[in-house]
Amino acid sequence: MNAFVYKKLKVIVAIFSVITLMACGKKSTPPVTAGSEDTPIPTYNLAWQTVGAEIADQASLISLKVFNGTPYIAYKGFLDSKAHVKKYDGSSWVEVLSGTPATSDDVLFVKMDIDSLGNIFIAYTDPNASNALRVRKFNGTSWSNIITADPTAKLFAIDLYNDQPCITYIDSSDRIAAMLYDGTTWSSHTTSYKAENYISIHVDELASPAATAYIAFR
Repeated sequence: MNAFVYKKLKVIVAIFSVITLMACGKKSTPPVTAGSEDTPIPTYNLAWQTVGAEIADQASLISLKVFNGTPYIAYKGFLDSKAHVKKYDGSSWVEVLSGTPATSDDVLFVKMDIDSLGNIFIAYTDPNASNALRVRKFNGTSWSNIITADPTAKLFAIDLYNDQPCITYIDSSDRIAAMLYDGTTWSSHTTSYKAENYISIHVDELASPAATAYIAFR
């Protein structure tokens, strides 16, 4: 992500770009010396390319995912404080739901993940509801809330397990907690560990004998 800020007539407009590092084809193949057992190592031209035009929004808390070759971004809009989720349609960035923000709530933090079917999950905290942690799912047609309880979360992180969200967060008592969704209900797991900030989670689904969630925090 590159962020650019332009100033004109005392009005500041911030835009950002999505860029990608691409292998732009084989450049050359070193010659093979007769009798050599070394495998030739191809070389490539590597160059950063802008993906579509800059997005004219003062974005923060940017989250990037790619599904089937299509990049998606989630972010908090500065002017409206809503969560936005956009995808690159091959020429421009568009909201996944007809120009409509992903939330009607204001958001303090927002993060995104995408399952193997292309369903988009966003987690966010609502500053107007005591930082309630909320989760929404986009099924390709509409957004829906998939959380029944709204715990207070100071910070949080999201990862998917069996295509369902697993969320770890810092609760109102500064403890590390986690919630796992099974497609219908949430199960909660609170620890005795306390955290200050900077929290991350990864679920290793291939761990043996069972999937293992790792949480890092300060």
